[in-house]
Amino acid sequence: MPQLILNPDCYKIMDGAGVTDVELCSIAQSPDHWWADAGNTRLTLAKWTSNDRMLFVDGTINHMVTIEGKLYVDRMTPLVVFALRPELPAGRITRDRDIEEIMALVAESFGVPVRCHEDEPFSTLYSGPWNGKNEIERERVVVSHGYAYCGAFERDPFWAYRVYSIDLTKYLDWAKRHFQSST
Repeated sequence: MPQLILNPDCYKIMDGAGVTDVELCSIAQSPDHWWADAGNTRLTLAKWTSNDRMLFVDGTINHMVTIEGKLYVDRMTPLVVFALRPELPAGRITRDRDIEEIMALVAESFGVPVRCHEDEPFSTLYSGPWNGKNEIERERVVVSHGYAYCGAFERDPFWAYRVYSIDLTKYLDWAKRHFQSST
């Protein structure tokens, strides 16, 4: 089970959606869905905690260990820790959706379009060429809001995988409306 290193922003997000430390440990121990990039720099996890609640964690892998010839995540720092309902603003998540579909719905529901190359269109979940820079669609940014930027980047070739920027204020406003009475 990876150790999760939480920063104050994660605790604020967890508190806003009523995510407990016990729930967070359960997702690290046995996720229903997960993805790690080929370079083992990023890990995304999702776990259903009930029929109407899913936890979603995305963050940076800090340390890997090898056990009996297999690599395992030993420590990670989550950038986002979300509780989700099946009905999101951008569509419905179900148990049979894969992690990329879940990421796309989260990014479409709470994200700001990004791109990682000036020749590419903006997208709420971007995978494509990377020129070493990341750009957020400025017209969609609310200056007073907080944002989390997640993605995996390779230097050979220069490529970005599953990059998105989440408007944390937008997510917390949604979470408070959907979890306030159930926590």
